[in-house]
Amino acid sequence: MEGNNCYRYINLKIFISDTSNMPIKAIIEIGTNVGKVAAEIVNCFPDAKLVTYEMIEDYYQVSKILLAQYPNVEVKKEVVCAKHLYEDDFGQKPRKTPIVMHAFFALPDEKGLHLGGSIADVEGRNRGARYKELSVPLVCRTLDEVVQEHMTKCGVTTIDYIKSDAEGAENNFLGCATKKTLESVRYMAGEYHNFNRFWPVAQKMMETHFVNLSGHPSLGSFFFELKTDKESFLQKEQTTNIALKDHAEKFHWNMFDSRWDI
Repeated sequence: MEGNNCYRYINLKIFISDTSNMPIKAIIEIGTNVGKVAAEIVNCFPDAKLVTYEMIEDYYQVSKILLAQYPNVEVKKEVVCAKHLYEDDFGQKPRKTPIVMHAFFALPDEKGLHLGGSIADVEGRNRGARYKELSVPLVCRTLDEVVQEHMTKCGVTTIDYIKSDAEGAENNFLGCATKKTLESVRYMAGEYHNFNRFWPVAQKMMETHFVNLSGHPSLGSFFFELKTDKESFLQKEQTTNIALKDHAEKFHWNMFDSRWDI
């Protein structure tokens, strides 16, 4: 999943311009890859300051070159996660000391096609033949840390938009984030990996945000909108008869308002 179909930045631009909602000023991207999506996002919101995080050295260097034309974009070679601090996705099992995390680079398949999907994991973990462990320890940052840092740098009290393509780390960085941090994020869009694992995280997000989910049990997209009394991008009424394709369990969520679901 990629582009606006997953991250909805074009739809969000139209919604912001059509309503009295505050403009987009501060953006965080988790998972830069080579910077193409970051460029599309900043072209949608040229007045915003964007900080983007990429853990793979080669991708980091390519994205820095691509995004150098945007003075309001900062690229950091770090990974946003909470796995180095907690054994679980909700911060209930803290580690005695932070563990060393390495990037596991996803290799091309037997046909030479690169499937993507590099992940951050514990040093020395056996991830199988598809992955190559990179030897340099990762600089790990929690969502609490990066949100507070970017708000301070931008001189704002909210992060307007977060785009996430974190190959599973979305489960732990969202699950371990404090309610205060989540309440400071207006909109968030990204991929989920493994719906059964992500569903408890989405339920947590429902305490502070309207939630939309789309996709399959193994892979799909999410969109979160902070609950306010202003006009909403997502419909405020929840739908309870929706199930993901090939997933039998029905659950409640919020549909996109058709006026901006282009």
